[in-house]
Amino acid sequence: MKAQTIPEADVQVEILEGLNARRIGFFWRCNNAGIFDAKKGVYRRPSKFSIKGVSDILGVLNGKSIAIEVKSKDEYTWVMNFLERVEKVGVLKYLPTSAKEDHVFNQILFLYTLRKNGGIGFFTYSLEHTLGELKEAFDED
Repeated sequence: MKAQTIPEADVQVEILEGLNARRIGFFWRCNNAGIFDAKKGVYRRPSKFSIKGVSDILGVLNGKSIAIEVKSKDEYTWVMNFLERVEKVGVLKYLPTSAKEDHVFNQILFLYTLRKNGGIGFFTYSLEHTLGELKEAFDED
């Protein structure tokens, strides 16, 4: 029997509570979801300055911008395989072939742009994984 995966929203809470309890940096949940317009029957961006693919958790640690894109454990595996395919083609050359790929591709582009501008950004699936990614990123500095 397959173990049930923890929902993404619960993992976000676990990470934020864990980082705050350890007093690691300054982190918050970034809610960038579209708002449903019942009159038009579509989702609208929260503002014209919204960016597609913004990570679930944003923060600052040791003067660096941090972006953490949270996935369930099962989804994380798919994303890492997809990311590998995107990197083979080139982040700026890849063309998504489905709505799911497009959604994750926008997240990849956001993280790519953040890192290109000196920030730290990554996909994660748990508090422990997040702590490991942060440790690795700051050990490299």
